[in-house]
Amino acid sequence: MTVRRDILTTALTIFWLVLSANSSSAQTSPMFWTVEDTGNWTDDNNWVDENNDNSLGFSPKAEFEEFGVINNGGTAFLATNAPDTGGIILGQFSGEVGSLEIRNGGSLVSRVGETGLTDGKVLLGTGGGEGHLTVLPGGSFTATSIQVSGSANSLLKLGGTTAGTASLTLSGGTQISRGARIIGPDVAFNTPGLLLTPTTTLIAEITGGTHSAIQVANTANLNGVLKVEFNGHAPTPGESWDIVDAGELINNFHTIDTSAVAAQDPGVGFIVLQQAGGNNGNVVRLKLDAQLLLSVDRRTGSTTINNLTPDGPVDLDAYAIRSPSGLLDSSVGWQSFQDGGQLGWQETINSDNFGLIESNIAGSRIIGPETSIAIGEPYNSPTALEEPGQDLSFEYHMAGAGTVQGAVEYTGLHNNLVLLVDPTNGESAIQNQSIHDISIDAYVVSSESDSLDAAGWVSFEADGQGDWLQNLNVGSSVLGESNIVGSRMLGATGQPIDIGTAFDFDAGGVQQDLQFHFHIADGQTMQGVVEYDGLMPPAIPGDYSNNGIVAIEDLNLVLFNWQAPGAGLPEGWVNFRPAGNVGSPELNGVLFNWQNTASIATVPEPACQSLLIGIFTIGIFSCRARIREIARNQSVVVHIHVS
Repeated sequence: MTVRRDILTTALTIFWLVLSANSSSAQTSPMFWTVEDTGNWTDDNNWVDENNDNSLGFSPKAEFEEFGVINNGGTAFLATNAPDTGGIILGQFSGEVGSLEIRNGGSLVSRVGETGLTDGKVLLGTGGGEGHLTVLPGGSFTATSIQVSGSANSLLKLGGTTAGTASLTLSGGTQISRGARIIGPDVAFNTPGLLLTPTTTLIAEITGGTHSAIQVANTANLNGVLKVEFNGHAPTPGESWDIVDAGELINNFHTIDTSAVAAQDPGVGFIVLQQAGGNNGNVVRLKLDAQLLLSVDRRTGSTTINNLTPDGPVDLDAYAIRSPSGLLDSSVGWQSFQDGGQLGWQETINSDNFGLIESNIAGSRIIGPETSIAIGEPYNSPTALEEPGQDLSFEYHMAGAGTVQGAVEYTGLHNNLVLLVDPTNGESAIQNQSIHDISIDAYVVSSESDSLDAAGWVSFEADGQGDWLQNLNVGSSVLGESNIVGSRMLGATGQPIDIGTAFDFDAGGVQQDLQFHFHIADGQTMQGVVEYDGLMPPAIPGDYSNNGIVAIEDLNLVLFNWQAPGAGLPEGWVNFRPAGNVGSPELNGVLFNWQNTASIATVPEPACQSLLIGIFTIGIFSCRARIREIARNQSVVVHIHVS
């Protein structure tokens, strides 16, 4: 048979490229770990070859083109110098787990084999498995490259709280798509390049006033989550810790997770700065400092940039607000610094519903202590029930300090059913905070930590609500009831419905882990919201300004917004925004609840209705209203001064 030379050459080239790109699968001698718990890496009896032959099993050595595979759930440890290996796979396929721990005195090198068949790569979780590589203080590990992937539990862990340096040195790059934990100031992690993907969680476990920065000679591409933890150290405002030290920085962490850190004073938070400095030219620095807060009203879209701290100003020359799902309004809703006449500020040409960006190349804007700056209503809150729409991110640039990730808070009512819980006394209530009337025929509250109190719960059945029946399995882990022949209608933005002390606030081991689900009559099961900020006091009819009393502020809101659409009212109008235009129902709400400080409503008498009709004939848009007396009997006297 004759084979064309060019075809043969092409075939050999393809074979060599595949072999080079995936050399781990083409190793001449993979060695498999056999110990299911913990054993010594250097003990030849702990390894078998690919044919499961222990007589040919040896700890893997690069000189014989061998690499190690640990995928049986076991852990290999190393506390001495070991011969070089040709590569390591920890947790090879889905469902497989493998771990390597280099302890004090342990040293290992993973390198290219003598003939180049092994590549010295270290793969954690390749193929969907779960891999763990730990280098403790006093341990040293060198490899060509490391990739952390596979299971969400795959983890690269460096350092500890004991004396000694944990050393990891790579001649190639580092790619982390799962977890990495850096502990304390004595980690020497050196790599030519670093890629943190959007699924990365980099945990900085800080033990003092300094921390170990990952040393990246060339480019560090940052994504994912930076999780901050403190072990034996209480942070104070002004402290900072370097996280990454690189020749070039691309992108930034998407999220700062401080859930494991004690709450800070208002306006003080952990910010991530990108600044010139360090050993390689640029550092990513975590700092506890004044942090601008983007406050967004879920219902109205009203948005402010806030400096809450009383200690000092924040000087910024650029900011960006982003929404991956396109919930921003770059045209009418956004009132930028440029729109406000701030000298030198310009919106970028690519601002759209996915991002609002503006900058000042010649100056800056100082946001003073305890100062709030309104930027209009750029947030388009979703109208569909249950849709959270809370995907905004906020970052700003400070001259001389770099890019800072700001905080985002959402305020106001949810477009959903909400389980309100007071964690101090267990009082609970269900409230429809949405813009929709909702009829439900079942609901369930659950807790994995058994934090519910069935004895304190007041169900709809116990409250005499028609055909509602409690579920049979109610207890500390679940409360629920249903109505198979009817339903209960919860009005839009309605009052909270008391369900007793359903939260077992004083029980041992109680956790704020409640889940709330409800079923819409003739519809679907949906997940509600749980809030632990205490029960929301009932809104007072007519108290549109939400200042606790029906007074002149509320009448002014009505008169100066007469016939205006409810969707476009000023942010000072908080409660009872009308679905249509402002009109007589809103005026009645003020007049017949004048000076109320409790949820008391009065049905208007005929004489009152006639008077109100007379009021509407006055030129309301040009008037300045002053109410001198309101008598809630058979008549109401209203004096209106027309200017």
